[in-house]
Amino acid sequence: MIKRRSHTKEEIEGVRGCNEKAIAIAMGVEAMSRKRLMPFFNKITSEIIALGKDNGVALDIGTGHGLLPVLLARKARNMKVIGLDPADAMLEVGRRNAAQEKVGDRVSFQKGEGKVLPFSDCTFDLVLTTNSFHHWDNPVGSLNEIARVLKRDGVFYMADLRRNYLGLLPMIRLFRSLNIDSIRAAYTVEEICSLMSQTKLKTLDIKNSFLWIYLKAGKVV
Repeated sequence: MIKRRSHTKEEIEGVRGCNEKAIAIAMGVEAMSRKRLMPFFNKITSEIIALGKDNGVALDIGTGHGLLPVLLARKARNMKVIGLDPADAMLEVGRRNAAQEKVGDRVSFQKGEGKVLPFSDCTFDLVLTTNSFHHWDNPVGSLNEIARVLKRDGVFYMADLRRNYLGLLPMIRLFRSLNIDSIRAAYTVEEICSLMSQTKLKTLDIKNSFLWIYLKAGKVV
C-alpha cells in the first residue's frame, strides 16, 4: 500500500488565474477529460439521477471545466446546478461549455472552495464532488460544510480516486504522469470511513472499483 502524500500548493495553483496561459491549461485538461473520462462522467450522471434529486438544486464542488454539471443539466432537465471551483480559468471554461450546450439558464459557476461554502444552511438537495476530494486540505471541515448546506433529506455523492499500488500502472498509461500525484494524495475506503465518522454526515453506501471510490451519504439529523 502506498503511503498517502498530500498535494503541494504549487501543484494546485496552475489555473488559479484567468490569463491566456491559465485558460490554455484549463482547455487542455478539458480536452483530455473529453477524450478519456466521458464514460466515467456518464456513469456518474446515471447514478446521480437515480438518487431521485433530479428536480432539485445541486452543488458540484471542485467542478473544474464543468463537464459534469453540463451533462447533468442535459440529462435532468429540471435540475439546477452550481459549479464551485477556486480556479478562475476552469470557471471560464465551464461557462463556455454551459453556453455551448444551451444549459446556461440552469448551470452557473461560482468561485469558492469546500472549506467555506458561500451558501446558506439547507440550500441544496444534492452536493457532489468528483475527482476533487483528495485535493481538500481540511476534509473533515469541508464535509461538515457540506452537511450544513444540505437540506434535511439531501444527499452527498462523491467519486474519487482510490489509492492502491496496483492502480498506478493503468493510471500511468491512461494519464501519463499527470495524475500520479493525485493517486498518491487519494484515500483508501477505510480512511474515508474514518473521516466520515468525524462529521455530521452518515454514510449510506461506499464501494470501490479498481481505480475509484464511490460514496453516498446523508445528513445527520
